[in-house]
Amino acid sequence: MNEPIIFNDGLDEKIKILSEKHDQTIENSKKDLQTLKAVLDEQAIGLDLQIKDFDTKVDGLDKKVDGLDKQVKGLDVKVIRIQDDMEFIKSSLTQLLKKYNQ
Repeated sequence: MNEPIIFNDGLDEKIKILSEKHDQTIENSKKDLQTLKAVLDEQAIGLDLQIKDFDTKVDGLDKKVDGLDKQVKGLDVKVIRIQDDMEFIKSSLTQLLKKYNQ
């Protein structure tokens, strides 16, 4: 009998090599992804710390603004008092001048 011709001579070995390379590539990709994830996680932690620092600074600025608002309100009251005093002085001087001129 005639034996069939085998066309896949050496193909099994090539498939095995390609499969091993494929597996190694997948492992390398997993390691690369883990490394990238670790780097990104560190950067995220750093960003979180920066955000917390900014939040603290903003809170501090808010307190300073509140303090300035209170000072401005206090100045408003003082200005109104001064205006009232000036109006009283003006009125008093007007009355004195009227009495003096009579």
